[in-house]
Amino acid sequence: MLRLAQLFCLVLLLVGPVAAIADKTDVVILSNGDKITGEIKSLEAGQLEFKTDTMGTVYIEWRFIDDIISSKYQTVETTTGERYLGRMQKPEEGEGISLVTANGTLELQPSEVVAAWPVEATVWDKMNIDLSAGIDYAKSTEITNLNFAGSFSYLTENRLLEANGSSYVTRQGSDDVDEQTKQSLTVAYQYFLPSLRFRTYMAGLESNEALGVDLRIYAGGAIGQYFTKTNRTWFTGQAGLVVSQENPKDAESELSVEAVGGLRHRYFRYAHPKRSWDTQLLVYPSLTDFGRWRADFTSTFKLEIVSDLYWSMQAYLNYDSDPLSQDAETTDYGLTSSVGWTY
Repeated sequence: MLRLAQLFCLVLLLVGPVAAIADKTDVVILSNGDKITGEIKSLEAGQLEFKTDTMGTVYIEWRFIDDIISSKYQTVETTTGERYLGRMQKPEEGEGISLVTANGTLELQPSEVVAAWPVEATVWDKMNIDLSAGIDYAKSTEITNLNFAGSFSYLTENRLLEANGSSYVTRQGSDDVDEQTKQSLTVAYQYFLPSLRFRTYMAGLESNEALGVDLRIYAGGAIGQYFTKTNRTWFTGQAGLVVSQENPKDAESELSVEAVGGLRHRYFRYAHPKRSWDTQLLVYPSLTDFGRWRADFTSTFKLEIVSDLYWSMQAYLNYDSDPLSQDAETTDYGLTSSVGWTY
């Protein structure tokens, strides 16, 4: 048994590197005649993500590609919400995309393609992770602002899983002034439907001392629509219901049912330096406490500093028309900056 285990480990050691090398059999021929051998990872925002052994991962603008030689199948999503399976090629003339499918060759323009990724993409290829932290200090007021944030997304052909967490802490030098904190954690699961529609399920928890919320837990679902989905811009709207349990600072907890409506606009550009802008507005009219409504607004801009490192600026606003805590504010807003890392 021991010898069998040793033999199995030896086979893994020998086959692993060979398999890794064998995977990189795609060839990209640039317009200047250079040939690059590697593995197609994705096509987004008009840029081909290409992984090589010698240069690492490189990003090539589609217009600089003269030809692609690959036997691997790609899943291609278009701006109309259609998905096709085929092998990507560059046509002899023009800057379009030829997709060789089982039903023939489909000619597309780069502007018509939202994204493309290998059918055999690994779990790591479908993931995106962001971590960031920032600090601001003013000597005149002795106020220190700390912020931490993290996000995770996992995208497949039919689903999108997103998780976002953030923490904001405001401290003042005087010992008799309590620090103000604001934390949130949200998870959303989105299932894509025909005609650029989707259904989504969400859950989360949050606390905000300024608004008098010790803890709010909520869960619900919604139906949404992609009004625009291109290789640079996503614009969505959604409407649904959530159930929340709110524990205020100085009042009894309350269980409520709320409607939820939201808009989200995302802009991204992968040409160096990479940059993105993500803006979201969610409104929660209460169905059990008529007249009360809440709103959450965030807008985050990210700019690449060097590979995988970025600088970001975020503006946020939280509003509650009738907080359960008597001494609570109705509005909390802020502007933060941070430095982060992305995978």
